[in-house]
Amino acid sequence: MSLKRPEILSPAGSMDAFSAALNAGCDAVYLSGEHFGARAFARNFTSEEIIRAISKAHLYGVKVYLTINTLIAESEMPLLFSFLRPLYTEGLDAVIVQDLGAVSMIRNSFPDLAVHASTQMNITSEYGAGLAYSLGLKRVVCARELSLSEIESIKKKVPIELECFVHGALCYCYSGRCLLSSYIGGRSGNRGMCAQPCRLLYTSGSAQSHAVSMKDLCAIELIPELTDAGIDSFKIEGRMKNEYYVAAVTDSYRRMTDDYIKGRFDPDKAAYEKEKLLDIFNRGSFTKGYYFYHNGPEMLDTENPGRLGSIIGTVSGKLGGKISITPLKDINKGDDLLIKASSDIRITSGEDFSKGKQCLLKAPQTKLIRKGDKVYRTRCPKLLDEIKREIIDKDREIDISVTTYARSGERLRVTTSYGSFEAYAEGPVLDEGRDRATEKGEIEGKIRKTGGTGMKVSETLTFTDDKAFVPMKALNEVRREALGLLKEEIVGSFKRKGIQEYPAAYADCPAAEPLYHKYITVKTPSDISGEGKYILDYQYLYELSRDSKGQSILSGEDLKSVYLSLPLISRCDTELGREMLSDLPDIIERFDIEGLLIRNIDSLAAVAEAHRKGRLKSLREVICDSSIYAVNSMAASLVRRLLEGINVLFVPGIEEFPGEIYRENAIAKTKFRNVLMVSANSPGNIEIALKDRNISLISRYNDGLCYNTLSTYETAPDQGVKSKLIDLI
Repeated sequence: MSLKRPEILSPAGSMDAFSAALNAGCDAVYLSGEHFGARAFARNFTSEEIIRAISKAHLYGVKVYLTINTLIAESEMPLLFSFLRPLYTEGLDAVIVQDLGAVSMIRNSFPDLAVHASTQMNITSEYGAGLAYSLGLKRVVCARELSLSEIESIKKKVPIELECFVHGALCYCYSGRCLLSSYIGGRSGNRGMCAQPCRLLYTSGSAQSHAVSMKDLCAIELIPELTDAGIDSFKIEGRMKNEYYVAAVTDSYRRMTDDYIKGRFDPDKAAYEKEKLLDIFNRGSFTKGYYFYHNGPEMLDTENPGRLGSIIGTVSGKLGGKISITPLKDINKGDDLLIKASSDIRITSGEDFSKGKQCLLKAPQTKLIRKGDKVYRTRCPKLLDEIKREIIDKDREIDISVTTYARSGERLRVTTSYGSFEAYAEGPVLDEGRDRATEKGEIEGKIRKTGGTGMKVSETLTFTDDKAFVPMKALNEVRREALGLLKEEIVGSFKRKGIQEYPAAYADCPAAEPLYHKYITVKTPSDISGEGKYILDYQYLYELSRDSKGQSILSGEDLKSVYLSLPLISRCDTELGREMLSDLPDIIERFDIEGLLIRNIDSLAAVAEAHRKGRLKSLREVICDSSIYAVNSMAASLVRRLLEGINVLFVPGIEEFPGEIYRENAIAKTKFRNVLMVSANSPGNIEIALKDRNISLISRYNDGLCYNTLSTYETAPDQGVKSKLIDLI
């Protein structure tokens, strides 16, 4: 059985980067417009530029995906509609979406537009992927934390495309679940304004380090395993990066993926490409990410949060104002080097040095440099020149066929064709040449001049009677017209018609009055005391119910008035995580549970599926924690439709926007543990020092479900809604 070649999906934060991606051979490009993109500080594209990009990409059969991967305020929905409408008409291939309300609006208003679930939606299991599929989504961008075995499992169980990151920056936190930037600086990652707090210096005990700074991902050596797993799209991170980065990374992954599909993948060649990519950009070297490792310190670089480059050698000695090293690679004149001494020292090489031969480099502040200090190359002009020459400046072209009719007494005619597309243009009636006829070779020489059109003539067929005189001006005009018409045919085949107007309102499942007014989360039943509705940690109940002794300790009567709090992250990578999701309906039925606190999309999906199958007869109420991000009425309505017949309440978070859904169906947190980060890694307790305050982040690692939280304890003012949540777990 032949392997399916994964799509090579490249980032573009500017038109230069977009062109570089095309010329490097990508299959698709993702970019942001002026609104709703998770990289608000990238240059991004105007609507006019996006339309030009779509037209250019479609000539080569390349797809364009638009990121709508932020939360959308209620008042912004009409803007989202008007923003998408002309792009939909022009043939935009897909949108990458985080907000459930945006999913609902786009699926209703633009039915032919593919919707991809952004990694910001934080889908981590077959349940979340299945929900995406049931909502009509075409693709899920998997959480970066998923292992290859989890990805394979999802692929086998859900008929939806999977897109996985293969290269670029890694967030410490699960995407979409990081509130730290918003909390400490008012710049919400869920609104595209992340200030990258994971790159800051933190205090743990008496030591300072970049405790949550992840190395960059590089999976080029894993291409065989990732392809065999059935991943549909290899995604390259980097909309903030320049065209050199985009060109180099796209080119490497495209060539190495092609090699594997053709049965000639060479691990040594992959290792060479990895070394080259280190020179382009990396933070603290590369990691292979979570594909084969659940977590671990090897994914972090606590000393180097910024660009590091490739290791070029270590200091072996000093001589005057120079240092000696034996280079591990050739050093070129003009290379920028970084010496990791007691303070970072930067120098530029003044000449070429050969690999393996000891050399002397001029360096300032040599008194700070010690033997053994590492030397890195942070910029290699020779490599950049090569990328520009071999990739960026080589315009991509499609191979077309041209047939020319040049007979005396007939109109000059040029027909162009590409696959099933064909176009032609006509010129003047041709006369017989008085002195000489125009030769066939001369005609074909002009026909082949297609520079700047994105097309290359690979086949010509010329019909002439060897008598006609062909004016070159007329031939050029007819050729240009025929080429232009062919391009219009190709690009026009992607365009759409029949856009409806923005609807006045969508069908809604109205919110009901809260059943209770005070909710308190607890770890164990022994914590229950006083008035209120108690929400018990589901993991505690699940593990106890697995124990035979639990049969006598807990009964349905004991838990009749107790709700359950589901995990912050629900994955199927551990036996506990997998069984907790699959056994959830049985637990609810067995203990006659009336209510749930849901904290992620995958748990919501599992509950919605069981509810649809009629398995949750006792369930009366569901509380959606702020991590469900129902920040507009369309998102809230979608959730209510999934759980129709069950009362649904929503907990506002620290990033909420004013809207209609947080009136009678809202819960206000009073005393609560404010979870600012949820990660597969664990840094321990850390503190961050700001100018006006110190923030202590309490680290808690859940051994059974293998996730770590960084949180603070808060007391919030009264928010004017009836229901209160005291969140202690």
